[in-house]
Amino acid sequence: MIENRMLCVLALGLGLVAGPSILAQEPSESGGEETAVPALEPEPSEPVPVEQAPKRRYFGLYLGVGWGGASADALNVSVNTTARLRSMGSIDIDEMDHGRAAIGWRFPEGKGDLRLLYNGYRETSFSLRSIGERTSVLNTNKGSPTDCISADAGVPCFLVWNDLTIKNGVLSANSYTPSWDPNVNDTDNDGSADESEIVLGPPTALPGSISADSLNNQVSSIDILYGREFGTRRVSSHWWAGLRRTEYEGNTLHAAWLNATGSSGFPTGSGIPPIVALHQELTGIGPSGAWEVDVNFLEKRLILYGIAQATFSINSSDLDSGEFFTLVDGPDGSLNSVPARLQESRQKSTWQDRLEFGVRARLVDGLWFEGGLSRTGFLDAVLVPSNFAIPENSNQVDRGVTALYSTQDLVFDAWHASIAYQF
Repeated sequence: MIENRMLCVLALGLGLVAGPSILAQEPSESGGEETAVPALEPEPSEPVPVEQAPKRRYFGLYLGVGWGGASADALNVSVNTTARLRSMGSIDIDEMDHGRAAIGWRFPEGKGDLRLLYNGYRETSFSLRSIGERTSVLNTNKGSPTDCISADAGVPCFLVWNDLTIKNGVLSANSYTPSWDPNVNDTDNDGSADESEIVLGPPTALPGSISADSLNNQVSSIDILYGREFGTRRVSSHWWAGLRRTEYEGNTLHAAWLNATGSSGFPTGSGIPPIVALHQELTGIGPSGAWEVDVNFLEKRLILYGIAQATFSINSSDLDSGEFFTLVDGPDGSLNSVPARLQESRQKSTWQDRLEFGVRARLVDGLWFEGGLSRTGFLDAVLVPSNFAIPENSNQVDRGVTALYSTQDLVFDAWHASIAYQF
């Protein structure tokens, strides 16, 4: 009886253990148990090709154009005719147009960029001021000129006898008659006209005329430069190296004494004009280098920049005055007109420099605005006569007119506003 109970308990325990697994099995159609079949992995399907966008071709073109204004430092056009006759003159180029343009290519992967740069200056307005000086004074007692003696150990003094001005295309002139009366003005009783004893007298206006309002001075430079950029996120730098070609064409005026004795000959605006059309043409070529420093803000959307550039240029220039005339004293006391012409050719190696500061702003991707101030010097660019040698009498006419020359710097202060696009 006990054995039967134990068999019943054992059968019940086996049923509890095996029951869930038996119930989990679904009966087959034949009524028996279905054996477990391992799950098969799906066969890999062919990858669907993804349509890729066409690769964009690199295009590094750079284009820029700008416009502005400029003015030039005064040109010294003083001329010594003799040791006792001189003119002190200067030309102020008051207004100029300033233009610039650039085209270039930026190489990929930071390999630098190549640019062709143009800068041009064209005069639109000028003024001339010239003073004719002599070392003589009118002796009112004799009615003839006598030497003026300076306070510096008997050195002759220069006195103003004439002046001439051209401004806004209008020429005006004045004459002066410095005088000395030995009976009244000889305060030290030495019998000589000391500088402190001279009476200058009021100016006498001479008939004026209309002159040109521009001398057509214009300068242009073309640079071909290769450069590379380096630096940090905040401060970056750019160096440039290449070649520059320079061209200058223009005119200068020289109001000088055209009579060696000083009896007459200073331009008056009506009877004797100034020497006009002292025309010059210059070309130059040479190596050029520049250094640029940028201070960057707003992820390089705003840049403060500074540029220094130097060029060593070998210049070739030709000067031609055109035909003018001098006045020669004749044997009978008359003044005879003698034609003359000045021509000169020079070759000279000089320096050119540029210093520029400004700001750049990126308006949209690739589009830049730039505004800046610059000072540019074309050193020893203008050839001007500093001394004339003219005939003193009719016996020296065959000698003609010769001159000694000096060079003047063309220095421009300019501003510009430009827009550029980097593709």
